[in-house]
Order: sequence, then C-alpha cells, then structure tokens
Amino acid sequence: MLDPLNSPLPPGSEGAPGENLTTMRTQLSQYCEHFVATLRPLLEPLTKATQTLAADSDTAAAPVLADLRELHSQVDSLITKVAEQRAYVLIFGPLKSGKSTLMNAISASYVSEVSSLPAYPCLVFVGHGETQEFIVSDYNGKQRTYTDTTALSQRLDVAHHELAKHIRDAEDAGELFDPQRHFLGAIRRIDVKIPAKNLVSSGTVLVDTPGLYTRMRFGYDRMTREFRNAAATAIFVVKSDTLFLEQVFTEFNQLLELFSRIFLIVNMDTTKRDVGPDGKLVPSLEQKSPDRIIEAFEDLAMPTPLRDAAESGRVQIFPIDLMNAASNALQEKGVPSPGFAEFQDTLNAYLGSTDYLVAFLKDSMQRAQHLLDDCQGLADSEFTSVLQGDIHNVDSQREAYQDELQQVTDCCRLDWKPAFKDFDEELAGHLERASRDTGFKVARDMSAAIETWILSSHSLDWLLTTVWQPLINDYFEAVRDAAVRCYEQSTYSETAGLVIGADLAFLLETIGLDLRALRQAAYQELTQDPEPAPSIPLNIDEIPVRRGVFDVVTLRSEDRVRERLFGPAGAPTNRISARHKASRLGEPAKKFLNQFLLGFREDFFKRTVRATQERFSVELQGLCIKNILEALQERKPKLQQKVDQLELDGSRLRGLLSPLEHLRHVSAELSSKVHALDSQFTGADADKILTPLPRKEPQGKENPKTQNEPS
Repeated sequence: MLDPLNSPLPPGSEGAPGENLTTMRTQLSQYCEHFVATLRPLLEPLTKATQTLAADSDTAAAPVLADLRELHSQVDSLITKVAEQRAYVLIFGPLKSGKSTLMNAISASYVSEVSSLPAYPCLVFVGHGETQEFIVSDYNGKQRTYTDTTALSQRLDVAHHELAKHIRDAEDAGELFDPQRHFLGAIRRIDVKIPAKNLVSSGTVLVDTPGLYTRMRFGYDRMTREFRNAAATAIFVVKSDTLFLEQVFTEFNQLLELFSRIFLIVNMDTTKRDVGPDGKLVPSLEQKSPDRIIEAFEDLAMPTPLRDAAESGRVQIFPIDLMNAASNALQEKGVPSPGFAEFQDTLNAYLGSTDYLVAFLKDSMQRAQHLLDDCQGLADSEFTSVLQGDIHNVDSQREAYQDELQQVTDCCRLDWKPAFKDFDEELAGHLERASRDTGFKVARDMSAAIETWILSSHSLDWLLTTVWQPLINDYFEAVRDAAVRCYEQSTYSETAGLVIGADLAFLLETIGLDLRALRQAAYQELTQDPEPAPSIPLNIDEIPVRRGVFDVVTLRSEDRVRERLFGPAGAPTNRISARHKASRLGEPAKKFLNQFLLGFREDFFKRTVRATQERFSVELQGLCIKNILEALQERKPKLQQKVDQLELDGSRLRGLLSPLEHLRHVSAELSSKVHALDSQFTGADADKILTPLPRKEPQGKENPKTQNEPS
C-alpha cells in the first residue's frame, strides 16, 4: 500500500518513524497551506485573460491564448497537487506492455478498464474516489463528467476520429500538429476517481500515459510538461519479450531528462514453458531465474544512458510477473508476488523519505516560480508589445480625427464671405474695363444708327431689333464674358480664388474638400439657365410725330398718326421712306431718340454691370458657401463614425491588454511572496523545518544521538 506515513524509513533512519514522519507531515501541511494561499490568486487573472482573448476574433492572440490555457492548467494542477499533497507516479511503456496491470497491482483495484480504454494520446490520472467518476478535460478548458465506462468509451471513440482528422490536416499543410493551435477540442487529460483502497491514505495519483509508439501522440514533452521539477517519479514497463529490442528504449532518454527517479519494471510471464532436451515442457527462464534475464540485459543490451542512470541509483530494475501480482492484489491474498513486494517497498520508501518530502517542497516552490516567470514573460510578450503599439496608434488616430472633427465644426461656424473679397475686387475691375471698352463702341454705333435710320426707308423695328438689339447683346455678352474670365482665372489657384489661411487650406485638403470642384459646381448651377440680354424698352407712343392738314381735317390723333406711320406698337414694321420720316418726324423725333438712347445706355450699362457683379459675386458666392458648408456637414458624421470606431477599437485593444497587465502585476506581486515563502521554508533553516525531530527519551535517561538528527 502506498502510504508514506506507514512506510519503512529510508535506509539508515532510526527512532520512531510514525512520530518523525507525522511531525514532517504536520510541518509540510503548514507549508502546503501557505503555498496554496499564495499561489491560488494567480488563477483568477489567468482565467480572465484566457476568457478575454478567447472571446476576441484577433487571430494574432491564438499563440498567447494557447500559452494562457497551458499555464492555467499547470498552475491549477500544481495547486491541487500541493493542496492535496499528492505524489504523482507516472507510468510509461509501449502498448500492451502491462501498464494497466501494474496499476491494478499498485492500487489493489481494477483500473484496467478505465486506464487503457483507447490509448488516446492524453494522460489519465487515476486516484481514489468514493464513487466512480471520469472527468474529461479538453485543451479549450471545457470539461465533461461521466459516471460509467460505456459513455466514456463512446466519447473517446468520437474523439479519436476527430483528432485523427485534425492531425492529417496539419500534416497535409506541412505543419507539426499542436493541439493548442490546430485542435483545441482535443482531450488534454482524463481524471479517474474510483474506490482504490491502496491510494486512499497516501494521496498518490497514478498517471497512465499512452503507449510510446502510438501514431497519434504529439510529444511526451508537452504531456509531461507540468511534471518538470515536480518531485514526481516514473515507472517504465516493458515486456521481457521486447526487453532486448533497441527501439523500446528510443525515447527513454526523455524520461531521464524529466524525472529524477525511474523504476524499470520488466514484465515477466512465469507461466511460459520451454521445450526440454527430451521434448517435454519445462519451466522457462522467466519462471526459473528472472534475474538472469536482467543480468543478460545489463551485460548485452542496456543503452549507455540507462546504464549510467542505473549505476547512479536513479534507475532501479525489477523483474515482476505483473499478471500474477495484480491477481494477488485484487484477490487480497495478502502475500505479494515475488519481486513486486520489493518494488512496492522501494517505491513506498522513496515516497515516504525525507528526500522526497524536501524535494516536494523545493520542487513545488521552484515550479511555482517558473510558472510565475512564465506568466510575466507572457504578459510581456511580443503580442503585448504589439497591443501597446496598436493602442498608441489607435489613440493617435482617434485624437487626430477628433481634432479634425472639431476643426470641421469650427469651419461650419466661419464667416466665409471675407474669403471672396479679393475675387469681388478683381471682378469689379474686370467689369469696369469691359463696360468702358465695349460701352464706348456700343454707344457710338447706336447713335450713328439713328442717322442711318432717318436717311433710310427702314422700319422702326429694323432700328430696334436689327441694329440696336445686337449691339445691346454684344455689350451684355462682353460684360458677362469678362465675369467668366475673372472667375476662370481665380479657379487656377488651389483655393479657387478664396483667400484662406494655410492651416485652413491644409485642413480642407486633409479632409478631401476640393474648393475648386465645389466652386465649379456652384458656377455650373449658376449658369445652367443663362439670362438673356434685355430688350430695348422704347415707348413708341412717346415719339413725337407731325400731323398733316388732312390729319387735322379728318381729326386723326397723334396716336393714330403714329400707328399709321410705324405700325402696331408691338410690331412697328412699316417701312417709312426718308421723305416721310423728314415730314412726319423731323428733328424732334431725332432728338427724342438720341435722348432716349442716352438715358437707356447709361441705365442699361449700370444695371448690366451691377447685375453681373451681383450674379458672379453674391449669388455665386452664396452657392459656393452653401456647397462648402454642405460638404463640411457631410464630412462630420463620417469623421464622427471614425472617432467612434477608433474608440471601440481602442476599448477592444485595452480590453485585451488589461488582463495581461493585471496578470503581470499579480505575477510580480506573487513572485515576491513566493520568494519570501521560499526563504522561510527552503532557506538556511529549511533542514530544521523538514528534518525529523530526535526521538524524546524518558526523563533520567541519556538521549543518544540518532541518525535522524541533522548532520
């Protein structure tokens, strides 16, 4: 039975073993309580960081998330191990070598059906429980609990197919399969609780490993990582039939690197028979002298690393008929099988020794410090640095967009009219020159046309529509063309003729606001329906005419005379000879036309310039400002959307970084506490704490020095 408190003392120990080991156990329990209370707070930040990164879609977090899950599992396992003062015994060996049978013998309980179910590449932890229970844990942290082997077997059968598919997919992609990266749904471990009387008091947990040569394994290094520096011991089981095969020990060196004490069990079949010289069946060498097989192995086939480890005492070899040993243990015969009793006593002595207890303390402390260092290293990983850089970039962008949004808002409140002042002044100059240059010619030609009309037989309509109106149109077009040229020249500049500061120009360029395009759009809207030149507002009724004698006799009025002379007021198309013009109109009419033309020209020229100035300055300016403000207003929600998105991005990144920073803080804080605990329990007085106390003698007797006293 694996019970250190009732195990034989290590060789050389004297005194009262129960008292001494009980004292050590009491002091060890105090250490375990302090240790668990110190390290347990690490689980919360690990859980928070894992949940946070798992809920995020950032693929860059996958490696960190895998490490977080790994660390959480290892920390939780270490806490459980120390809290329950568990002694882990890991059992290795090829498939069908007898590992499950050995577990039956050690625990004196039938664990074969649960320990060897599918040879799935995960560790199976077998410990005592009042009722049968199986807890299956995946790499993603999910757990499922089963109470019977049938349901567990069905789950593992499905898991086999799923794992095989993901392994093939990884191999097809040319990658080395890693469950943390390729398949988080893979089973990480199976915890088995069964009534196992030989495991009750010792706290020993048997750890069954998959066969060394199963194809679907993905490295003992990963599966046994949590047992490094964990004061665990390993048992390697090999059948006598395969003992001399070199490949059996191919990966034994890995075990030598992981474990300080290894028990090599050669599984003998004492029921085997050989054929004697007389043809009769005789007991085989395994039955008659199993030690000779071991001697032959040591002399002929033992690998050098294994030989060195055996000579140093790290490896001990035991030839045992495991089938017989398991049968005796399960039937409670009370007499252990040959070889198994020696192995059991040696294992019990080691697990109950001061060396193991001190190693348990020191190694758990060292393991805790390594895990804390790993947590701090993970919190300071490249992913964290990238997160910090991303947060800085996002914050910088958000601040830039916020500033831009504020500037756009300020631009919407600006008085943009002063920006057009230079253009207005240039426009006024262009219109003045065009009016002066064209107006002089138009005035001259219109005046000359009166004399030409008087001497001709043309109608009044000819003078108005054929001569004067085209001249009016020419003036109107000349003034308008001057305004257009002034506008076009102003748009050559980057600011489209607007006078704005360099900062405002840079802002408008930054937000993509094209002043030239906006002003061009305003110009096109302004000129899409060109305004025609006005017609000449000559009132025919005001032209003086002379009535003849006949007109007077017949009582014709001047209006009637005008109508007969010119034609209808709306269409004065009657041709009038020069003689009739002289007799009916004369100098009064000529003077009237010149006076009308003088007043009309002055008013028309001013009105045309003023209207063009109004159109190309005020109206165009208003349309342009409207377009600018609309473009700015349209830009504001886009900027606000970017600010909001960057705030969300920043919050998400901070949400990812925060638990990692908290993990760093907690790890650093706990590291100092573990260091203090280390000083207390493994410092100069550590030997006094965990070394068995000398046995007390009755008063009056000399207390001889015992071998249990510190040397």
